[in-house]
This record gives sequence, structure tokens and C-alpha cells, in this order.
Amino acid sequence: MPPIKRTKFKLSADQLLDIFYWLKLIRAFDERLSILVKQGKVRSGVYTGIGQEAIIVGTCFGLRKEDFICPLHRDLGSFLMKGVESRVMMSQMFAKSTGLSKGRDSALHSGVNELGIFGNTSMLGGNLPVAAGLALTFKMEKSDNVVIAYFGEGASNTGDFHEALNLAGVQQLPVIFICENNQYAYSVPIEKSMAIDDVADRARGYGFDGVAINGNDVLAVYQATQGALARARRRRPYAHRVQDLPLARTLGARQGVLSQRRRARDVEEPRSDSNLHDLPSRQPRARRCASEGN
Repeated sequence: MPPIKRTKFKLSADQLLDIFYWLKLIRAFDERLSILVKQGKVRSGVYTGIGQEAIIVGTCFGLRKEDFICPLHRDLGSFLMKGVESRVMMSQMFAKSTGLSKGRDSALHSGVNELGIFGNTSMLGGNLPVAAGLALTFKMEKSDNVVIAYFGEGASNTGDFHEALNLAGVQQLPVIFICENNQYAYSVPIEKSMAIDDVADRARGYGFDGVAINGNDVLAVYQATQGALARARRRRPYAHRVQDLPLARTLGARQGVLSQRRRARDVEEPRSDSNLHDLPSRQPRARRCASEGN
């Protein structure tokens, strides 16, 4: 697959400042939420996306209001980028009546159809067939809107993942699958759950391309996503994957759960990867970003 050229989609100085604003806002929101959890003020399940902001900002920046997203449990920042006010989002975490679900459920099970946000479920990967269905709706309506669906590398081993990608490939649907790969499916390391190096490699089996990107480089994520969006709007199959490197997740699978399961060798000697030779050495917590499909 040809390399992605950063100069293809140029950003103005104001747009770069907007990207920086979203990175800071999402990090601040997650950090405040983490503090509130430790204080016992938020009792529902909370899964922060600290360290994964570049993936959300890079994929959501420039989306239309009519484009739909199907967030993962760590993607609270995507709600903010699609138009949900931070006050409303925090009210959701406190189960207040001013939240998205009017106090009836946690942030994991909330969405806003008017803003193009599909309400997620607790079944990780269960959002992928729905994303394919949304994309099929856009195709039948002859609309050029696009769906972006997020999932983790663990969800790529479920039946929902394969069924969704198969439908997307056969029907050439305008959907982009984003894999936020942090190398661990809760406590299972990636080498114990799949025999391939990159989740993006699976895209070819369904008739579209896959690409791996440094998920800590917001501009690289943005460039790849813009190329995928342009291709998706033309109904040309494509796939884009976002993979995280081993040190990306330090808070454990769930907020408040220590990452004791991570082996010492993963912390002291990160696993080598032939695709990582060009990553900047100044990013010790670099995350690789990759998977998308139409």
C-alpha cells in the first residue's frame, strides 16, 4: 500500500490550534473524571481514554454533523468532538437528569442521534454490525455520509467483527473501522490472541485495504482518516487501523484497576515490531493507529 503523504490534506494555523484545543479538553475531562472516581463521587463503570486522545481527535476532526460514529467504551472524547457539551457529558457520568440518558444509565449506554452518535452497549464489538447497518442505510439512501466505528484488538476476535467487515466488503459500504490497539484485551496480551502482527492485516480477507498508523501522532491519524473518508464517500473499499504500542495503557483495563497483569518485560523491554522502525524515538508511549474498512 502506498505511504500516506502528510501534505495531501493541509491544515491552517487555526485548524492546528483547534486540534490542540480538543486534545487538551479531552485529556482534562478524562483526568478530572479519574479524580472523581478515586474520590468515590462517580460510582458507575468508568473507562478513561487517557493517552488515546490523538486517535479520537485525528479521526473526528473534520467530520460532518451527518456522519455517524460508533464509539468504544474509552471514547468519551468523541462525544465532545461531535457536539456534546462537557457539562452534559459530566452530568451523564453522575447519572443526573441533565445527562444524555436522563440519569437512567452510564456513559457507556448513551448516544445522540441528532449529532450522529450511536449509543454503545457493554458487549465490545457489538457496535460493528450496527455500524455496517448504518452504512448500508446511507448507501441505500444514496447519501455520501460515512460511519466511523471504533473497536479494540480484543473485539477483532469476535464474530461480530468478522460479520461486520464481511458485509462492509461485499456491499462496499461507506464505513471506516478504527482499531484502538493497546496490546491487551483486558488481561490477555495480543500475541496470545492472534497469530498476525497487525489487526489491519485482516482487512484484506474482506476485500479492502488496511493500514497501520502511529496513534500518538494526531496529524498522521488525521491524514489517514481524511484519505479514508474521501474514498468512503466515493464508495471505494478501504480500511484503516489504529494500533497502540505496549506502554500506551497504564491505568489497567478499568479505572482503579492496577495493571498488575502486564508482565515486567513488556514495561522494561517493549516488544519489537518490524512496522515501528520509523516511529519517533521521543515518544516512549507511542501508540500505533490502524483499521478501517468500507
